[in-house]
Amino acid sequence: MVSLDEELAKVQRQLHVLQWRARDITERALHEALRRTELPGFTGEAVQKIIDQVLEKLEESPFQMTNYASKTSGAAIVRSKTSPSWIGSGRVFWQSLPLVAYMRPPEVILEPDNHPGNCWPFPGSQGHVFIKLPVAVFPTAVTINHGVPAAAYHADSISSAPKDFAVYGLQAEDDEKGTLLGEFIFTPGQAPGQTFQLKAVQKIIDQVLEKLEESPFQMTNYASKTSGAAIVRSKTSPSWIGSGRVFWQSLPLVAYMRPPEVILEPDNHPGNCWPFPGSQGHVFIKLPVAVFPTAVTINHGVPAAAYHADSISSAPKDFAVYGLQEEDDEKGTLLGEFIFTPGQAPGQTFQLKNEHSGFIKYVRLQVLSNWGHPEYTCVYQFRLHGDPAHDGDARGKLSA
Repeated sequence: MVSLDEELAKVQRQLHVLQWRARDITERALHEALRRTELPGFTGEAVQKIIDQVLEKLEESPFQMTNYASKTSGAAIVRSKTSPSWIGSGRVFWQSLPLVAYMRPPEVILEPDNHPGNCWPFPGSQGHVFIKLPVAVFPTAVTINHGVPAAAYHADSISSAPKDFAVYGLQAEDDEKGTLLGEFIFTPGQAPGQTFQLKAVQKIIDQVLEKLEESPFQMTNYASKTSGAAIVRSKTSPSWIGSGRVFWQSLPLVAYMRPPEVILEPDNHPGNCWPFPGSQGHVFIKLPVAVFPTAVTINHGVPAAAYHADSISSAPKDFAVYGLQEEDDEKGTLLGEFIFTPGQAPGQTFQLKNEHSGFIKYVRLQVLSNWGHPEYTCVYQFRLHGDPAHDGDARGKLSA
């Protein structure tokens, strides 16, 4: 006859397999979602939205994530490095009722049974527990469970719940300091089990987004001179004449005037820009192929650390992007209005709000204001990202 312990172990193994299957399904769904969204046209904001949605789902169902601090998986409490248990009267109270007639050891926090009262109490408001993991793990998140359903929270159960806590990772048992993985706040009254993303994961996400913002060349640029894009001069603002020089940090950088074609080229070092008079102007670009537009990048050419009042004031501020089917289209279709912010990355990518699902053959950049320069505005580089039309591909024409 199969014992209760053996039956329980069998169920736990089955649950473990189900957890891994759920995790595998989640990963496959994410990959499929990313494949369908065609990342070449995505900005950091769009990628972050996908990541947030995935993390939200994982936080709603933390059991989809394997628990490496489980007693059944082999995790163990290192008693010599763990706070002593609270002795007191030997009882833990919930809603003024005694729930623990004998003291629970710290090992209880590694077990799945967390009904009210089945907790490990330690004296005072500060304490620590040291856990040996069954295998080496790259940590991504932790879950704290207080065991009391949100609807049943009471002053007694809330007061004994953890509040501020920190998580440290260690390579060896004799490591006295460890690496801080995150500091968090547990909030009673919300879900009994609350999952917190560790700093290591957020750092990776931030680095990925930073790279996406720093390297927009990962997305094909259809407004590139080398790919065949060209400025339509008759529909573009005149260049600024002035003294024939553009200044940066009070130093003259342009001894002769750059034509508007410079914004289609990759060389955007300080001073290598196209200036037009005043704070409002526009440039009309013929694309090499019909494109379904997804994003644009504006580059002001000056590293954020080197920004100065002179370089900021001539940068574009408010701007709009229009898509057109024909060169003689006077209006075009608004694809989005944005704000370029000096002091951030020199190249800033903006996702287009295109609700018309059509291809364009021309694009117009309309600068509506700059950051205060009274004489001219300087545009260093403009890039258009999207999907090229293929034979037989018809997503309809853009409508104004």
